[in-house]
Amino acid sequence: MQGYAGASAILNDYEEANLSYYSNQDSNGLVIKNDATANLNESLKHTIEGLRNPFTDLYHWVKGEQYDLVAFQSALNERKAIQAGVKEV
Repeated sequence: MQGYAGASAILNDYEEANLSYYSNQDSNGLVIKNDATANLNESLKHTIEGLRNPFTDLYHWVKGEQYDLVAFQSALNERKAIQAGVKEV
């Protein structure tokens, strides 16, 4: 994702610096920052933000469930230990 964001930033910088010069500062000659295609830059940003690994959420969910199971097992072990201590008394 950072690579796509970096490429987008470089493309925007290139267009501002070089293409603006070659088009004589006429925004109609630009591609990304053209007035007619104003939503192209926003669409590019939205696409970059939308690029996420869908398995990341699944990984975090499964990892959280594993932690819950370990905590539940620890609680059961402590309960057994306390019951054994109460029976001895």
